Amino acid sequence: MHLVMFDVDGTLTQTKEIDAECFIAAIKMAFNINHIDTDWSKYKYFTDSGIFSEIFESHFQRKPDSIDLDLMKNCFLKNLNKAILKSKSCCSEICGAVTAFNRLRNDKDYVLSFATGCWRESATIKLKCAGFNFSDIPFASCADSMERETIMLISLDRAKRNYNVPNFRSITYVGDGIWDVVASKNLGFNFIGIAEENNKQMLIDAGARFIIPDFKDFDRFFKMLKNYNTNGIVH
Repeated sequence: MHLVMFDVDGTLTQTKEIDAECFIAAIKMAFNINHIDTDWSKYKYFTDSGIFSEIFESHFQRKPDSIDLDLMKNCFLKNLNKAILKSKSCCSEICGAVTAFNRLRNDKDYVLSFATGCWRESATIKLKCAGFNFSDIPFASCADSMERETIMLISLDRAKRNYNVPNFRSITYVGDGIWDVVASKNLGFNFIGIAEENNKQMLIDAGARFIIPDFKDFDRFFKMLKNYNTNGIVH
């Protein structure tokens, strides 16, 4: 049995722009922080909880507590729901992603899980809006850890328990960021990148071997998975 582990924003859903807008607005509204560096690559942890914690600590000279985190998350979710009510197109699928996701779910050789840097609640909103059916899929998010590699390991552990298997024949992480490539390499996971031409080189420079612009050509995506299945690492 092979595990395919998915990121959400920019991988399955076209939500990177609306996510950033709602995130920045939430920090400003909830904590009156108006000067925010939006070059996310500069932050130690590229996750919602990690970025928020770093911004909060640099402004208030203390770490956010659970009340601060809940306030941030709830404000962010409120902004996201408002944006979707205004236009559902802000949370659409990456081309062909729903079909690819469903085809893998129906393949007896594959099982799926999520490992996302956003909060589970926001990921759920985005996935539902984009048309994904994922109620029985194991999930790990930035509520479990600020650190992406830990999130991925938690997703792996939950997948093993959910599918009742001690190990998978291969594990492939599907993501869109440099941090996804690095985390996959560090953990020994296979990696497939989702990137259009203008972002493709960044993933290549980070070490990605297989990159596609979207899931429209499912056969191409599946061929990449099968290549890893032949030469993959067992976990």
